Amino acid sequence: RYTHRPTSLSWSPDGTKLVAGYTDGSMKGFCPVTGNVLFNIGHKQWVTSVSWSPTSTKIVSGSLDKTIRVWETGSSKHVDELICINVEEMSGYPTSIDWSPDGMSLVSGHSHHDIWLWDVVSGVGMVVPVKYIPKPHQTQWNTYKYSCRSKITSVVWVPDTNEKDDSGLILYGSDDG
Repeated sequence: RYTHRPTSLSWSPDGTKLVAGYTDGSMKGFCPVTGNVLFNIGHKQWVTSVSWSPTSTKIVSGSLDKTIRVWETGSSKHVDELICINVEEMSGYPTSIDWSPDGMSLVSGHSHHDIWLWDVVSGVGMVVPVKYIPKPHQTQWNTYKYSCRSKITSVVWVPDTNEKDDSGLILYGSDDG
């Protein structure tokens, strides 16, 4: 029996795995059929957000330790940390994270009211205004800072079926509504 509370859950898009983040900083992957633990990884503090990549091969996680981590789930028992982004100096801790539809970028909402976009390969990020979200891999990032009046509580990158480049839309929620 696990005694720490789950803080975030995500089903893999292929429906074969579930990942849960916990208050103690751990993250566990489960087989939904058997309930068996597939892997146990984590952060130094409370996990605030977990999300599977569109290909079900990577997990992104955020934590009160002010890091965003991307994990590759090669085999069921072997998980590699691909990248660790320290956001301590930028915008507080990440509260919510999601993948772009093509799996090459991330969007993250933060406790200090900011929304960031990240390149998954390089870990390079940029604060952008919500009214101007660049298409994935756009070379000119807008450098205007977007800020809500309160903490961003959730972000989601929704595929836009009318777009040919798979850019999609980013939706967010915040404490100020």
